[in-house]
Amino acid sequence: MSSADDLAYMILDACSALNLYSTGRIREILKAQAFRFSVVDYVARREALYVYSGTDNAGTRFHEHIDWSTLFTGDDLEELTLNESESEMFVGLAAVLDDGEAMSCAVAICRGGSIATDDRKTRRIMGEYAPNVRVHTTSELIKAWSDAANVTGSKLRQVLLDVQDRGGFVPGRNDPLKTWWDECMGMQR
Repeated sequence: MSSADDLAYMILDACSALNLYSTGRIREILKAQAFRFSVVDYVARREALYVYSGTDNAGTRFHEHIDWSTLFTGDDLEELTLNESESEMFVGLAAVLDDGEAMSCAVAICRGGSIATDDRKTRRIMGEYAPNVRVHTTSELIKAWSDAANVTGSKLRQVLLDVQDRGGFVPGRNDPLKTWWDECMGMQR
């Protein structure tokens, strides 16, 4: 069995980190993957800060603050700071992407890893700028977890509902697993 140090990096950008956190099962989902997961410090401290936690009778939405430090323990997830070469690459990417996405992409490119993002523009830019870097989606990571852990039926549907309700994410029509997601959401078991 390989250690976490032997695994390839997968960088979670803000949207994918929020989506996975919103499931309430982020540790399970990350452990089911063959990657060493990381979040750039800027994303953890300035962008991926809250998920929805509920609505009162007046329709006011409440938010849960995310304390990423509780997840930066063990081998589940690590916080990264850009090194010099990543900082240089970030400057170029920041001309076309938001800072968190640009930093996350720079780390994925420089460390030879992959990135998880649901942002269409980031996915397009990575395809043009660094076609050798694998880009994953929230739906791919959740499906891989559900397949590995044999999560089906109402449990899987609840996870997807949490992503929609707490993370505010629904896969777009071009998401490769949109049909799978929609079929899972239609489950009534």
